[in-house]
This record gives sequence, structure tokens and C-alpha cells, in this order.
Amino acid sequence: MPAPIRAWGFNTPVYDGCTYLLQQCPALCAVSPNAITVGGLCLGLGVAYGLARGSPWGLLVLGAVLRELLDIADGVVARQCQKTSRFGALLDIVCDLLYLVAVTVAVVYRAWPLRTVVAWGMLASCLVACGFLTVELTSEVQHRPKPQGDGWVARNSIIAVPAFVAVLRHVM
Repeated sequence: MPAPIRAWGFNTPVYDGCTYLLQQCPALCAVSPNAITVGGLCLGLGVAYGLARGSPWGLLVLGAVLRELLDIADGVVARQCQKTSRFGALLDIVCDLLYLVAVTVAVVYRAWPLRTVVAWGMLASCLVACGFLTVELTSEVQHRPKPQGDGWVARNSIIAVPAFVAVLRHVM
């Protein structure tokens, strides 16, 4: 995940904290950023499974927060420890896409029998988000520059995504 570029968001202190931690404890550079990314995906898939099964919302929110922390930490570790790679950048985007699709499928699975606005809204939002991630993935594969700046959710994913998961769990 790229470091925040322009506007401040709730993720900014997390980036700063991860950077400070790596500066204080360089031994953390022994951890592979790709392993952090895959760990975040596994945690995200657990959140999706919990949504589908109707797990307690507190555990789901905690899992979503930890997944977002890992998503931020993988990029910070890669940049601070000079371990950036094209494969890692692609892996990060693909794992984000898989997490998004898994959570959407879980919500639609739970809400579809009710044929609620939640199910239709989730399908629509998943298509839009998958479109944005596909554009980012295509830009990475074709070596094109990414658009500058992040949206509000990207700068605040540490609170936005877990809040979204909590609301979905409450609605279902």
C-alpha cells in the first residue's frame, strides 16, 4: 500500500508508527512484506467467513482492524527495508481484491434470501471497488503511473473498513 501522499487521514499515524517501529527495531526487517500481505489476506478471509456465519461483530471488527494494520505494514516494511518488488506490489493489489470479493460474497450470501437493499448495494459497491482495483492492477502490470492522491476511504481504511464491517454485521 502506498504511503499517504497529500491529505491527512487516520492511516497517517499508523504509517508513522510502523516507520518509527522499524527505525527503533531494524530486526523487524527480517519479516518478508509478502508474508505480511498473505497473512493479511488469511485474516481477511477469516473476517469474510465470520460474516457469512454470523460471528460476533466485535471479533469481526477486530479482525478487520488487524487486517488493515497488516495491509499498511506490508508496504511500510517493504519501503523501509528496501524490499520493494513488482511481485509484492501485484500481490498486495490482488490480496486486496480477494478480500473485497470475499467480504462481498459473504454479505450477499447472508442477505440474499431477504433480497434486501443491502445485497444489491453490496453487489454494486463491489463492482465499483473491483473496477478501481482492476485499474490499479492494470496500471501496475503495464508500468503506468498511478493517479495521484487517495480517496477518503483509502486514507482512513483503518477505521472505514472495520466500521463498514460492523454496520454490515449489524444490518444482517
